[in-house]
Amino acid sequence: MAVLELYRRAAWRDTRAQPARPVSEPSQWSFPLNQPDSTARRRLLKRIALAASIGAVATANLRAADAADLPLIAENDPVATAVKYVEDGTKVKEAEGNRCDTCSLYAGKDGAAQGPCQIFKGKAVKAAGWCASWAPQM
Repeated sequence: MAVLELYRRAAWRDTRAQPARPVSEPSQWSFPLNQPDSTARRRLLKRIALAASIGAVATANLRAADAADLPLIAENDPVATAVKYVEDGTKVKEAEGNRCDTCSLYAGKDGAAQGPCQIFKGKAVKAAGWCASWAPQM
């Protein structure tokens, strides 16, 4: 038993007496992203920003292309009748001079005769139209 105790003490002393292993330098293939001056981190952030901006431009172009292809909503459509949509806002007293092209929900281009509306998904509305959901642009 005494031999076993001596062996344990010797093993414990040996582990304490050993110098710490030197820290190796990072290789060219490791990317320490937690360092504030890391070029790999900067490169990663630049690529993320580039991908986000390309995605935003691509979706904006797709929406503009889709807006021209949208069918015009009919006044007798159930959703249109629910919000009292009319193609000519001058025919309704409630409109008070408001039109779809001055509404915050209208997503058409300026000067266009028709464009998409957030209320009528997949359909276009006349720019001169009006509905009860009209909201002023901010």
